[in-house]
Amino acid sequence: MIDAINYSGPKNYVLTGCPGSGKTTVAIMRALKLHREGKNILLVTYQNLLKTSLENISGNPMTNKIVGFYDWFVKTADARIEYADTETTLLKKIENLQPFQEILIDEGQDLEKRFIKTLLGKTAKISIGADTAQKIHSHGLTADQIIDTLEDYGEPHRVNLQYNYRNNFETYNFGRHFLPYNQRVNSTLTLDKIPKGSGTKPVIFQSLSENELNSILTTRLNEAGDVNIAVLVYHIKEVEQYYKLIQKLGFKCSRYYHEMEKDLKKETVKKLENILITTYKAAKGLEFQVVLMPNIETAMDDRFKSAEHYYVSCTRAKEQLYLIHNGDKPKFLKDFPEDSYTFVQGSGDVQKEDDDLPF
Repeated sequence: MIDAINYSGPKNYVLTGCPGSGKTTVAIMRALKLHREGKNILLVTYQNLLKTSLENISGNPMTNKIVGFYDWFVKTADARIEYADTETTLLKKIENLQPFQEILIDEGQDLEKRFIKTLLGKTAKISIGADTAQKIHSHGLTADQIIDTLEDYGEPHRVNLQYNYRNNFETYNFGRHFLPYNQRVNSTLTLDKIPKGSGTKPVIFQSLSENELNSILTTRLNEAGDVNIAVLVYHIKEVEQYYKLIQKLGFKCSRYYHEMEKDLKKETVKKLENILITTYKAAKGLEFQVVLMPNIETAMDDRFKSAEHYYVSCTRAKEQLYLIHNGDKPKFLKDFPEDSYTFVQGSGDVQKEDDDLPF
């Protein structure tokens, strides 16, 4: 990580690594270092929530230096990005923008190839952090495709981060089974370096009634307290569903997804509660002490084919990971070792506690 932060060679470079390996830390620390040296730099990401997180971590020195690609481009070009735009037409739209000495991209697998080439056309050097296993946007690139793109501009400098500093072993060991054939995800080097026994296994709750679901959510949220909590779902309609439900259960919470109205998104980001309901996509690059994943009975069925979504979601959890399914035990769990999680069978009803006890 230190070498990646301090790299001073002339080549573009690409930084790869599993979730929690420090790619974002390198991007922030390198950006701050270059900024202190007086370099004209830009730190770019795709996700707005990640942009806000980077701003909060970096502080005032990086004001206006951390941007979301779309908003930055539209503001800079004073023009929209059209579907038919190529890197040539995109560069034409920002031809008056002075080149940067370095552009850094966090979560580079989120950006389209034409966007990366556009940024390459406006900088002397580019640094990209990426992880193929976290490529959940169909328009994005794998790490190898990013390397191929950079090779058109000369052989890039490559750095690979091996270790996971975010997840406990139990969380990562469960999440990796969504991608059992990915060599990097299942690297023995990564697995061996994660401390064992420091956390608890993910807990899978079966909910057989509305009351039971409400009870599970209430108990988990109360036990978590005021730490950062994410309720992660696949669809926008699920975000709205759980936002209303969790409010109804008496908890303050925020919701966020890409398709929200622009003003509402800005207001949400300014006043985030410690409980955030959002999509797997929007949570990428972020981390939370506690992650809840409801509706997992839909995981891996015909409507939800991308295992990467669930791998990303699991690996957002620093301390506790809870999954909730409605009805029968999900079919995908047959491919997960039973000792990689704790299963809590539903009862179909929840009895109210009797306060009138003789002791």
